[in-house]
Amino acid sequence: MSNHQGNKKIFIVNAGSSSVKYRLFEFNEKGEPKEIADGNVEKIGEGNSKLSHHNMTNDKKVEEESDIKDHHAAIDKIVEILTSKKEHGVISDVDDIYAVGHRLVHGGDHKEFIHPTKIDDKTMKMIKEVEPLAPLHIPANIEGIKKTLDVFKKPPQYVVCDTAFHHTLPPVAFRYAVPNEWYEEHKIRRYGFHGISHLYVAKKAAKFLKKDLSDLNLITVHLGNGCSVTCIKKGESVDTSMGFTPLEGVVMGTRSGDMSAGALEYYGKKTGEELPNMIKTMNSKSGMKGICGSNDMREIIKKKDSGDEKAKLAFDLFCYSVRKYIGSYFFVLDCKVDAIVFTAGIGENSAETREAIISNLSSIGISINKDKNKSKSEEDVVLISEESSNAQHKVLVIKTNEELEAAEQIFHVLSKK
Repeated sequence: MSNHQGNKKIFIVNAGSSSVKYRLFEFNEKGEPKEIADGNVEKIGEGNSKLSHHNMTNDKKVEEESDIKDHHAAIDKIVEILTSKKEHGVISDVDDIYAVGHRLVHGGDHKEFIHPTKIDDKTMKMIKEVEPLAPLHIPANIEGIKKTLDVFKKPPQYVVCDTAFHHTLPPVAFRYAVPNEWYEEHKIRRYGFHGISHLYVAKKAAKFLKKDLSDLNLITVHLGNGCSVTCIKKGESVDTSMGFTPLEGVVMGTRSGDMSAGALEYYGKKTGEELPNMIKTMNSKSGMKGICGSNDMREIIKKKDSGDEKAKLAFDLFCYSVRKYIGSYFFVLDCKVDAIVFTAGIGENSAETREAIISNLSSIGISINKDKNKSKSEEDVVLISEESSNAQHKVLVIKTNEELEAAEQIFHVLSKK
């Protein structure tokens, strides 16, 4: 039986090109969330798919390997695990779910996607319209939505868009200096990404600093395999490093980041390589991987420390590019920065990377305490900056939770109805 009169369960789905990540949250009558399950199906369609599932109510974990051919089969497997009568099950049936949310990687310039958008025929049409803007991600998003609509027939379903937080960018930040018709007719502009993560850690920073988000200036630094830096003024995104696509910006794990378009023309003429193949290479075989053969920061640091010059160059390029964006945003904010926030896989876990990025910024009041930076903490928010008169700007490490941010947004929308 559904318990929607009391606790409400919101199921968040993040369908990637070859994976489906999920988290299940339960909100009590006060609107306080608790994560009760999470998991991931990896290597979909590769013959050796793997499902990892964690029931947090009893700390039971399960891992299974099988041949999961597509996203529809992956979601069937996830539902089977969630509703299992065994110890890893957490719901009796699909009707226990109050709402379903989907992370949508790109919302284009549709104003509807600024807030969580209920999925209906109009929404699906808009998602199809923006598919060319993110051809690697949105087809998977669509398949995930189609399948969950088929399985979860009763609960409302919403998309939460990764570009939404950046809708406050002013024209001076989102426009490219290209002919007007490129923007007016084809919507070529900066959109920005990782918005759900940037907003989540900004809210956590505000709570930690005991200030309203609308009073805060922050530079949030999301460093994972994909990386972006966002400039937040009075709680709103006013600039961000990723642009029309997630390829632009800082050096990343497998993406090149900023690069001259003229180099592509030159390389194409020299080699005969077609543009789509060059873009694919810039997305999947460039960045730190292109320099040293690896996109795993732990491996790169290990190789660097053993004398590998290519690994050292990859590490230095990465840190330099991030520091350059932090520096530029520092002055966009007129040097009035409450905190710099590191988050995501590298940002949360690599003390050496954080230290290298922040190095040489003490002259503008940004420095870290090396002991605090290296210490391991289970806290969601950790202050790693020096507590001195010279260190005017705090440096925080905050664990991101994009799925929780999406679930809370959806819960808030439904609570107002």
